[in-house]
Order: sequence, then C-alpha cells, then structure tokens
Amino acid sequence: MSYYYNMKELPSIMFHDLHDNYDKGTQGSVNNKEFYKILDFIQEKENITNASELNGLSEKEILTKLFITFDDGLKSQHEIGAKILNGNKITACFFIHTAPLNNDFDVHQILRIFRNSSIFNSVEDFNKIFLEYLFKNIDEKKHAEINLLFEDSLYLSQFTFYSLNDRKLRYIRDFHLSHNEYKDLSLDFIRNNNADVDSLIKETYMNEESIRNLHRKGHHIGLHSHSHASNLKSLSEDEQKEEIQKNIDILYSITEEKPITMSYPSNSYNETTIKILKNKGIKFAFRADNLIEHSPYELPRIDARILLDSLG
Repeated sequence: MSYYYNMKELPSIMFHDLHDNYDKGTQGSVNNKEFYKILDFIQEKENITNASELNGLSEKEILTKLFITFDDGLKSQHEIGAKILNGNKITACFFIHTAPLNNDFDVHQILRIFRNSSIFNSVEDFNKIFLEYLFKNIDEKKHAEINLLFEDSLYLSQFTFYSLNDRKLRYIRDFHLSHNEYKDLSLDFIRNNNADVDSLIKETYMNEESIRNLHRKGHHIGLHSHSHASNLKSLSEDEQKEEIQKNIDILYSITEEKPITMSYPSNSYNETTIKILKNKGIKFAFRADNLIEHSPYELPRIDARILLDSLG
C-alpha cells in the first residue's frame, strides 16, 4: 500500500495519541521511533511548514503547505510530540477542545485509555463487551435499525486501522445516541468495571500550563470545538456558534492570542460551520482525511497511523 509515496500529494499529518517505545499505547497511537520515522520520511522529500508561519499565509499559499498537527489536546502530545519537535526546531498545530479544562471531557477519549487496561484481553475484547452493554440499553427495533444502516454506510472505512467494531461504536456514538446518552452509558460502563474516572482524566489531557508552554515555544493553538462535538454538523447554527465561541474564549484566556485555525472534530462540519468560522475571523480549517478537493476551510490531512502503514 504505497499510494502516499507521491510527496506532491502528501497532505498535512494528523496525530492523536503518542506513547513511549516501551509502552503499549492506545489503538492508532504512534511511538517515539515511529514519530521520528515520519519526520525523516517527510523531510527527505518535502518541507514541513512551521505552524508559526500560519498568520502570514494567504488562502492560496496555505493550499501548498504541509503541517504537523495534533488533535484533542492530549497530555502525551505535549510530553512526547512537542519535545521531539522542539529538538528539531519544528512548530506544529495543536487543535484543542476545551471542555476538559472546565472539568469536563470527551468520554470517548477516556474510553480509549480505559480499554487498554488489564480488564480486557485486547481492544477487540473491549469493543465486543462495550457493544453488548450499549445494545442492552437500546431497544431491539433500534438495534436492528442501527445494524442495517451501519452496514450500508461504510462509516470511517477510510481509517484502515479501525476494526468493524471500532467503526460501529463510533457510528452509534455519532448518529444514534445523544452526547449525554453516550457519555452517561460510557461512565456507567467504566464505573461498573471498578475504574476511577478522575484518574483516567488526569492521565489523558493537557492542562492550561502545558498549552501555555506550547504557545510560548511558537506552536500554534487552534480550535477543535469546545466539547469535541463528534457530530458538529447535526447541531443548530446557534449550538455550533456556542461550541466555537466557547473554544475561542477559553483558548484566548490561556494564550492571549485569538485562534485563526480549526480542525473539525470527527471530521464533522457543514456549510454553516464554515460560515461561522469566517464570521469569527478563523482563516483556515482542517479535515481528517484527503478525500475531497482542497480549500482553505477544507484542508486535507492524513492520519499518522495510516501513513506509517503505507511505509511498511
């Protein structure tokens, strides 16, 4: 699988979880050695644009640039990714959803940490057990409807490292349960397995000082919605405005610089989202794939795990 070897077509790189070489890491996570492998591969063929240059780029110029980017504001990104980048004098985009800074969190990310615990034999073991738990709380008619619609959807099939059950869990989360329903069921599931939710949260996210430190080092701090709204495009215009404005306000209070970029959580957005971003002075926004024609508000990215798999 080598279709990303054409470097003229290589978009910006999207990282999520990182882990040390000797740790297990969550599904899709990248370790130190793999991180260096990606940097070396890119730098042999193409320039990485420093995110500190973003403010000076035009809408035309941005289309030709390759950035290192991180989604979700995870602690490992500051402790591992930023350390490597600082040593190589590269500045990156860190797209941060801000609810965790208000003692809230994206429960899906907490589940990513939890499913690596010794309670489960594997990620797939977790998936099967958690799916069974969710379906116990969904009536049989809706259960059958979900299975049928999911089979027809090919949802997230472009992310080749996701198993069928990985994709199904995300499909249920994004389309068939409200944010609060999914969160409440997930927390009940975690607590029923005698896990400490507060400890999982502390293991997962950056704090304000980490974000401030990234900004001081010249990295770009961008939007990722406030609550990591996995189906942002399904929200009303007013709800989308609230998600984006809260994100702007909290990040500005930390960095004292207004964000000018966004990455769409779970790749979810619509024309309303783009209109809101333009009205709020956001210049550029990034997708989570490379499947459509590029524009300043639909900039392409490739997941670091997919790139690694293509390198062999």
